[in-house]
Amino acid sequence: MPQAEDDSRMQDLAEMAGAASQWFSKLMRRDLTELMQGMAAEKKAKKKHRGEK
Repeated sequence: MPQAEDDSRMQDLAEMAGAASQWFSKLMRRDLTELMQGMAAEKKAKKKHRGEK
């Protein structure tokens, strides 16, 4: 693999890791009740999307 392609892939990986880290940090700052409500709403939305009750 050429060096430029390796550098590009490493940059992409670093950006993805940074975004995941920011998302996780934001998630950890949320109140537990708010987090549970969000998870329940997401589960309900997925069921609705699949046509389940």
